[in-house]
Amino acid sequence: EIKQLNNTITINDNDIQSKEINKLLIKINDIKKSIEDIKISITNEENLLNQLDEEYGSEINRIKKEFARIKERSYEEANELTNKAKVDAIKEILPITDNYFRAKQIYVPSLNDNEEKILGIYDNIFNQLTKLLQEFGVTRVESIGKPFDFNFMEAIMTSPSTEYVKDIVVMEYQVGYRMGDKCVRPAMVVVSEGPGPSSN
Repeated sequence: EIKQLNNTITINDNDIQSKEINKLLIKINDIKKSIEDIKISITNEENLLNQLDEEYGSEINRIKKEFARIKERSYEEANELTNKAKVDAIKEILPITDNYFRAKQIYVPSLNDNEEKILGIYDNIFNQLTKLLQEFGVTRVESIGKPFDFNFMEAIMTSPSTEYVKDIVVMEYQVGYRMGDKCVRPAMVVVSEGPGPSSN
């Protein structure tokens, strides 16, 4: 309320406060309306999502599962190709290790310094090849004294044995190699026919 006293205009404090309150009330109402509009918008979006889920939910899930299968299959194929490349490379090295084992079997130690140096060179090369195989995850197939395993061994013959029971490997003609559960090259072995350990 505005009053004029002696040519002086005065403004009632209550009027000022009322105007400020009205402004705040208007702002609060605007905020409430915005909140209600947002709630309505969210509800509409949820309804739309529920409708889409009812119409296409099973199809979307099917596509997701199919995509997961494709991804897994692609990984397995890539892993298989990598392992095949490793195996092919390893097979190129194995003849060298075979020759080393054969040479070691027939080698007769001597006091000749020159021969000892040559042997040292061969040992060094073989150790490097062994390290390379280990880095590829390749390990030697343990065969002698073990049950015959057709997954990693190839029997070239059978033989009577008083030391080993039937189906136990008694001799190894060629070293076998494996990479995890995959056979790189089977061990060439002789398998016992029995009759088993001697009773003497």
